[in-house]
Amino acid sequence: MRKLHLILFSILIFTIVFFSISCTIEEVEIGENAQETWTKVFYSGFNNHKNKGLRSMCNYDGDFYCATYNDQQGTQVWQLKGSEWKKINEDGFGDVNNWSGSSMASHSGELFLGTENREKGAEIWKWSLSKWTQVADDGFGDIKTQAVSSLVSYNGKLYAGTYNRDAGCKVYEYNGEDWTAIEEGGFGKVANYEVSNMLVYNGLLYASISNESTGAEVWRWNGEKWELILEDGFDDKNNESIISMVNQQGELHFGTQNYVTGCEIWRWDGTNFDQLNDDGFQDKNNSAVSLVSFSGILYAGVQNLSDGAEVWKLTGNEWNRDVTTGFGDKDNTGIFAMDVYDGRLYVGLDNDRDGCELWKRYP
Repeated sequence: MRKLHLILFSILIFTIVFFSISCTIEEVEIGENAQETWTKVFYSGFNNHKNKGLRSMCNYDGDFYCATYNDQQGTQVWQLKGSEWKKINEDGFGDVNNWSGSSMASHSGELFLGTENREKGAEIWKWSLSKWTQVADDGFGDIKTQAVSSLVSYNGKLYAGTYNRDAGCKVYEYNGEDWTAIEEGGFGKVANYEVSNMLVYNGLLYASISNESTGAEVWRWNGEKWELILEDGFDDKNNESIISMVNQQGELHFGTQNYVTGCEIWRWDGTNFDQLNDDGFQDKNNSAVSLVSFSGILYAGVQNLSDGAEVWKLTGNEWNRDVTTGFGDKDNTGIFAMDVYDGRLYVGLDNDRDGCELWKRYP
């Protein structure tokens, strides 16, 4: 019997050691530089493989929020408070057709979330005092307005950019009580179907517009009128969308979606546009890029449907690949949500098979 106990004890010790090593391995570096470490926060879509992607992230009131893409149950919103993750909404806000929490923004001490809904029209919900309240009619009264693709706070008001392929994108302004359309009909082009991103830069509101016919556009709003800054997709109609904009060291940077020659990253100093990368980082399968500024460095999260998502970073004038092959899983194909919280960079990964993943990086 004593011998049996010794054998069982040895097996237990081996199991503990092996498990500890396995956990350690999951947190080692995934990129090409041994000293740089990424840590997996969660995988398998918050234990739900139907959460196929993360579509928006937001810092609000000291906590961190992520919204999923889930076309079977409806979007889920998860809150990180301290070290604990908690789901804080009913799936799809009670409507399975609210597939995605496509945008989030903090405004006037409250959190706002815009949905994608292709059946009834997009919705906007407000999180305040631990309660969700819908604050905009479905589709703003137009069922063809199927997504609130961007939200931003500017000059004391909340702005919502939408997706509408029938009438063109629209932009709405919210004063806390009423929504007012400040742009209808796709800025004069029905083919301008989506306000893919909005950002406040140097006291003005910038909006990037998707157009599959002639290429993406950029407009800016001064509180009274719109001004065109860019058209024709940086002279390439295949740059159909600018899916991200970021202020990096005082200059505005743009990340495009291009399924023909690969994604592009452009910098604007207020006068001139300069491309900062080779198309698709020399791989046309690198088709879309999301940008974020972290610890003074520009990071690019890249979609690659063939070999898995990648992360690149710009140090000086040189791009270095930080992560390749979808963090070790080629089914991690896209990165459409990136944000900085509590001194860490968070990156959300699309995975249609196993469910989305979230990784974090230290400076």
